[in-house]
Amino acid sequence: MTDTGLVYSWGSNVNYQLGLDSYTTPLNVTKYPEIVPIPQCVEILKRQPVVQIACGREHVISLSQDGTVHTWGSNAFDQLGLRYDKMPGPAYKKWRDREDIKYEISQDPSVVEASSRRQISRPVKNLILSSQNVKQVACGAFHTLALAVQYTPRETTQLFTFGKGWHGQLGHGDFQSLESKFMTSPYPISVAFFQSDTIVLSKVCGSEFSSGALDTFGNVYLWGSNEACQGCRNNSEKCIAEPLLVPFFIRKGIIDLALGSDHGLALDSNGAVFVWGSNSHGQLGLGRHVSQISTPEKIVRALYLSERIGDRPRVLKDVIKGQDQICPKIVKIAAGVQFSAILSHEHEDPEIEKPLPYEEVYEFPAIQNRCYIFGSGKGSKAGTADKSNVYLPTRVDFRSDGEMFEHVQEIAIGVNHLVAITFPDPQFDTERIKRCWFRWRLQSVFGNKGI
Repeated sequence: MTDTGLVYSWGSNVNYQLGLDSYTTPLNVTKYPEIVPIPQCVEILKRQPVVQIACGREHVISLSQDGTVHTWGSNAFDQLGLRYDKMPGPAYKKWRDREDIKYEISQDPSVVEASSRRQISRPVKNLILSSQNVKQVACGAFHTLALAVQYTPRETTQLFTFGKGWHGQLGHGDFQSLESKFMTSPYPISVAFFQSDTIVLSKVCGSEFSSGALDTFGNVYLWGSNEACQGCRNNSEKCIAEPLLVPFFIRKGIIDLALGSDHGLALDSNGAVFVWGSNSHGQLGLGRHVSQISTPEKIVRALYLSERIGDRPRVLKDVIKGQDQICPKIVKIAAGVQFSAILSHEHEDPEIEKPLPYEEVYEFPAIQNRCYIFGSGKGSKAGTADKSNVYLPTRVDFRSDGEMFEHVQEIAIGVNHLVAITFPDPQFDTERIKRCWFRWRLQSVFGNKGI
């Protein structure tokens, strides 16, 4: 997704998850091959700038600037949420009789046809979610989550889930409301647990078979599969069918949450990372001695100074054990199938806040974001040439044509791959140059005491 709201997709198109087809193409047909190696623009979404997008294993959901929600790709488990006909009879009739719904169907009759398709090759508007003031969307492997906000009279939130619910990842408390054949929710249903006015959610996320949410007070809620303690509970309870508050995180100041296939990461306001769940491939970054944990543990020995020899990382020196205040501040966390990544904020020199002489404007110390990976090496996703597992956070160096891209602005994890947005030299960050120039101008007018 670009800063102007355009969406590009590439890679596997086996279940039409790239969404590249136009309105003239039948919903269950695609003119694109199973593999598209070069990024292509999703033409249908050009009309409405997209502000957020989320991907499951074979389906996609997008949120546009005006609140419109589109879904496309595989619908094998109703993860696109388009089976409006599965609503209870009276509710469905009342919904179909609404003037806004009649208008939407008249504008694009395919929204009704889409409900019966198991694969959809282009973005289709989700009529239920598009009328709910959705502010965030997320995907699990085969289920989808959408967070809506209302202001009546104060801010409240509603969480809608749909798709596969075999392990309780939809959070509806039981399996009675699900379609018995596939244990799915065929259309967006509000999670009753979060309908209380006292819980205002700020973020939701999904993984293979579980889901999680973060509220405005930093409390963490988890539900779904717990076979590897990824629900922060003893794994004698295999499935958690309703959201549960994790007592450990109360008053911990959690600001971000990421869920992998069988593990989780949480980031607090001080830049510390907590991990829990399975460590079968090193995805917790705690070393080889841990198999799985139900109580979150801080990565105290968080970051290792490392260098690359060929394509294989080698640990050079441990940060002083037990002195986690020395560890660089973490600003981003991400998790995938049995591997994790974190983005650290390093080399921040306090002297930079002081006024700089004119001749030193372009010579300030670099502030760099660095990426560290740990977990499964299958498919080289942990950055190891021999595909070995990485049990401790190890820095990734990004190179292209011999040039080192040291500053990492953003990271994102798919099922078995990682994508990073990088820059070659953080010293020439435009905004920081502007700030330094402004400090110099103030110094020249007021002197040091004037600042």
